[in-house]
Amino acid sequence: MALLQLSVDTIRPAGRSERTVDPHDFMASGLDNPFLQQAYVTNRNRIAIIQNARSFLADRVVPAMREHLEIIAALESGDSDAVVDRIEHHLKLTLRWWGV
Repeated sequence: MALLQLSVDTIRPAGRSERTVDPHDFMASGLDNPFLQQAYVTNRNRIAIIQNARSFLADRVVPAMREHLEIIAALESGDSDAVVDRIEHHLKLTLRWWGV
């Protein structure tokens, strides 16, 4: 978890400077299902369009990174219900920030 915390401290938003890790790509790299992998790529492309069309929300970065760490911790625990809960929580807050 310390390595992940270090990553959160060094992540920079796209277009602002180089990022050291993309938490979404990191988590998706563990998908062992071609259908889920394709869904991830499709969704990631859609999100990139939305992110490029909106102004950067600096106040969202730290909370979002904390949510990513919660998702990773749930993955590490092997608790699939907790993983789903944390992902749904992250999505809900992200959509709220986007005004959706």
